[in-house]
Amino acid sequence: MQPNATLSDRQARAATLEAMGHTTAQIADLMGVHRATLFRWRKDAAYRARVASILEDSQRAARAVLESASIQAAQRLQGLLSSEDDRVALRAATTILDRSGHGTTQRIDLSGVPRYPTEEKQDQVLELERLLSGMQAAAK
Repeated sequence: MQPNATLSDRQARAATLEAMGHTTAQIADLMGVHRATLFRWRKDAAYRARVASILEDSQRAARAVLESASIQAAQRLQGLLSSEDDRVALRAATTILDRSGHGTTQRIDLSGVPRYPTEEKQDQVLELERLLSGMQAAAK
């Protein structure tokens, strides 16, 4: 549907002002028409369709901006996971988990998991730390 099809330029401008949130008195003043004229225009299906179309376009544009920003925000949070400040990294991890549906109300049953690593795991961790130290020393 062509929302502008049967509207005059003045009606189209008034519809734009209405979609932008102007009051009836403001629109009437800006357009140089009586408020009763605006009320009459609002009964016109083409006028209402024009206001709705403008609002839909605005909402669609706002959603696109927010979606783009949310991607950047998620990437920023992901980067913060590597922060040298453990508090920042933990907060980023918590935020990511909360926002992805893994909130604090969901508990994971760890009753079958040993509280402390086995000797084998401890040996593996020590070996990894030794290798990492060697790599860091070589990089200097």
